[in-house]
Amino acid sequence: MKKQKVCIITSVHPPLDQRIFYKQAISLKKAGYDVTLVGPYEEGIKIEEIKYIPLKKQRNRVLRILKTTRDAARKSLKINPDIIHLHDPELLLAVPYIRKIKGDKLKIIFDIHENVPAQIKGKEWIPAVLRNSISRIYKVIEGHYIKMIDQLIIAEESYFELYKNQNNVTLIRNSPLLINKQKETMEKINDLVYIGSISEQRGIFEMIKAVKYLKDSDYHVRLDVVGRVTVGAKNIEKAINTSGVSGNINMLGYVPILEAYKILWKSKVGLSLVHHQENHLKSNLVKLFDYMNAGIPIVASNLPATKELVEGNKCGIVVDPFNTNQVAESIKFLLNNPKKAKELGDNGREAVRKYFNWPLEEKKLLDLYKKIIQY
Repeated sequence: MKKQKVCIITSVHPPLDQRIFYKQAISLKKAGYDVTLVGPYEEGIKIEEIKYIPLKKQRNRVLRILKTTRDAARKSLKINPDIIHLHDPELLLAVPYIRKIKGDKLKIIFDIHENVPAQIKGKEWIPAVLRNSISRIYKVIEGHYIKMIDQLIIAEESYFELYKNQNNVTLIRNSPLLINKQKETMEKINDLVYIGSISEQRGIFEMIKAVKYLKDSDYHVRLDVVGRVTVGAKNIEKAINTSGVSGNINMLGYVPILEAYKILWKSKVGLSLVHHQENHLKSNLVKLFDYMNAGIPIVASNLPATKELVEGNKCGIVVDPFNTNQVAESIKFLLNNPKKAKELGDNGREAVRKYFNWPLEEKKLLDLYKKIIQY
């Protein structure tokens, strides 16, 4: 049997994205597939394990949707793949072109990371009066294009409701890689850590308020913020400076996940003060599993799915993200009670080892690929 060529395409995510690169691409390559990743170029990023075709970054979202999608489709077809694995909603626009060139011989997978219609309703860069209408339009457009898709992958069980009329849906959770500490006795020099996309709705201003509250209470803490600012960089910088906590908050930018774990291991508490958006009510953010995997206790928003995960596995404290006093006091409790914090952190790590880890999901991914090759 010939070696199957797989082309994984993203127009948005960084080349070393945790789900796309470290989980799926690496797993497929280890299983014997010929894997090529097509994605946006980033200076300084080195990709050695997987063949990489860079896409030029565009100045704005409209150009990205139009030009990057077209460029990605053309470059991917040049390698003559057997399977194309799409990772962003806008890439659906390339499907008719791909089908026109390759017909039904080439298999197409659409990997759905988010509840996109609900996500659109929370997009800060879209005018509020347009969000519901755009969300409805997206549902119609997506429904049309997924008819040309061979297989849908969803990252959350709750997404089954969105695709209940489809018979080609597979759940492959965004569970974390099993990463062990390099040094079990690694010194925890950082008090707090946040990892993920950074925006108002992801709770950055609530984190700033909590750090200020603690500082005003003569309780100095250090917060490392790991990730990209998606909206409002100037407002965030202004809030940090005017709050007088610039010396307490380190904005570290994007860090590949294996490097990010070195920061997590040195941290005492992981924060997730996400706002109450429809997209997050039934879904668990990947950062929660990364905190659990790193063995650090969590202070997280009281969203239904988050509450079930954190309290069900006894790995942290659930709070009202807008109640600064409650957030700050929960942080103080964990910092003042290292034995309890360790117990919660150990509980989280044990839950990941048993139930929430990539090796469990990897098997489902490889089984799906075997199935799709056969028809």
